[in-house]
Amino acid sequence: MDVVTISEAGRLCGVSVKTITNWIEQGHIKAHKTVGGHRRILRADLYCFMTEKSIPLPDGAKVESREEDPHSR
Repeated sequence: MDVVTISEAGRLCGVSVKTITNWIEQGHIKAHKTVGGHRRILRADLYCFMTEKSIPLPDGAKVESREEDPHSR
């Protein structure tokens, strides 16, 4: 599972950590919290969000289609 921190997500999107946090809290980006309370974002979810919002992806990055796992509910 390839995850990014909110700091890395901010750098990739060209916005502040606070903006990423706001987007997560508003439900625009899916994220989970670690046991220590740190947020992590699946890289595929971040790239999907970036594509939807016309934020340029890093060179060589591609958006992978993510089908929901029926066992993850």
